Amino acid sequence: EEASGGEAEETAVAADGAQDAFLARYEPVNYRLVEVRPEGLAFASVPGLRDDPRQAGLSIAAAADGSAWVTGSFSGEMVLRDDPDPGRRIVLTAVGDLDVFLAHVLPDGTVDVARQAGDPTGDDAGLGVAALPDGGAVVTGHCKGQAVFAPGETLPAAGGTDMFLARYRADGSLVFAIRGGGQGVDEGASVALIPGDDEILVTGSVDSDFALDFPGTVGTV
Repeated sequence: EEASGGEAEETAVAADGAQDAFLARYEPVNYRLVEVRPEGLAFASVPGLRDDPRQAGLSIAAAADGSAWVTGSFSGEMVLRDDPDPGRRIVLTAVGDLDVFLAHVLPDGTVDVARQAGDPTGDDAGLGVAALPDGGAVVTGHCKGQAVFAPGETLPAAGGTDMFLARYRADGSLVFAIRGGGQGVDEGASVALIPGDDEILVTGSVDSDFALDFPGTVGTV
């Protein structure tokens, strides 16, 4: 932001962990900072998990109603909505070194839906997200081992790291998750929708023979 004298006015954000995610909003005129919300995307260390929890927002997609979907990776415990009422508090606890997170942020900055996916032995991350017209979202990224996307819904990786594509409803329930990959390091980096169509476009990188027929699927595609 700018002060009345024309000098830049800094907004300080203090990280709680080794690496924190943040969400910032800028106004359309002069792109001045309107709001920054580290407190809505913050986490604390959980004893026995790790003493240097990390989180990173890696992709964001705005919806027509002014809300947004955010995805990335996190370790330890991630508090996405803190509230005195335990029933309204939203907390994710990583099962592995790094897990995928997906969060829906309302126009006022409040998180109302959050989901995670991951494997206990690997580093997993959401790298791209797109908002759907029905209020849901599609996410792509990479996963290792036996990545759990929902209770009873597990995708086994073909090799070191596989790309994944997962679709969620507006309430956060999983529609499907599919994977593709070979014996090397493969990942989906970005995802987009074709306007007026249900087709999804994904791009990423591969370093091995790559199966694009998605032999691993959970849910209903």
